[in-house]
Amino acid sequence: MAMHSGTFVLPRAYVGADTTVQGFILPRQSRLTDAEYKLHGRPGGWTASQGFYVYRSRRLILAGSWLGLPGLNRDPACNLARIRLDIPPSRDFEWKIDIRKSSARPPAGIRNELVRIARDVRSRARKIALGKKGARTPSEDFDEFQLWTEERELPGIRHSINMSHPWIRTLLKEAGDPLAGKFRKLFKVLEQLAPLTSAEAIQNSSSFAGSAVSSKEPPQAMKEAISYVFQAHLDMGMSVEQARRIMINMNKFCVWEKYIATLGELSDE
Repeated sequence: MAMHSGTFVLPRAYVGADTTVQGFILPRQSRLTDAEYKLHGRPGGWTASQGFYVYRSRRLILAGSWLGLPGLNRDPACNLARIRLDIPPSRDFEWKIDIRKSSARPPAGIRNELVRIARDVRSRARKIALGKKGARTPSEDFDEFQLWTEERELPGIRHSINMSHPWIRTLLKEAGDPLAGKFRKLFKVLEQLAPLTSAEAIQNSSSFAGSAVSSKEPPQAMKEAISYVFQAHLDMGMSVEQARRIMINMNKFCVWEKYIATLGELSDE
């Protein structure tokens, strides 16, 4: 995972004379494939996998532990935090390495430094997990310039327009109210009408059990998009029937034909 483009790698440092420590902030789930997410959650899950990974002569002897250090409890908000510790065989006694080389406890002389490093890594991991500004990794600096973003949701991937893109921010600023509000609604419609990749189309088709038209009600975001487009057609001078007919033949909207057929009735209530 250290080689993943979304991993934030902190500089390696020494604690004590010959023990090295290096922090890593793993990518958020939205930047991982399902296989990567499962693999790096390890058997116990992501919360159980956070913390120090202690290596002795490049052999992992302890994985996912805060080493009993004060104030470093397991916190789901710190799931992205990983810290690698490399200790030489000559420090086995100080680190209380057992005969099986399966456990370790840091010497008193470096515990405060380890706590300081761990708090820094945890703080960075928490901010990145929550998507706070000022906590982006170098690779994420380019995310601002992606027009589309994607988030993994069951059963597939949801695409959204990046409202933080400089072009969009400039457009909304220059438009001012109320035009900026209309642009925001239009962008929400475009999100709902974004074309599917071939893989997503195959995956999503199972959601409707092979039926061309869903008998279910659309999700709230889709309802809002349908309502906005329907009203826009009416504002253009179309009749209710004309607006319905056009929308039923639009990509993505056609799945919700039964719901669209009620739009005129709903508007009269």
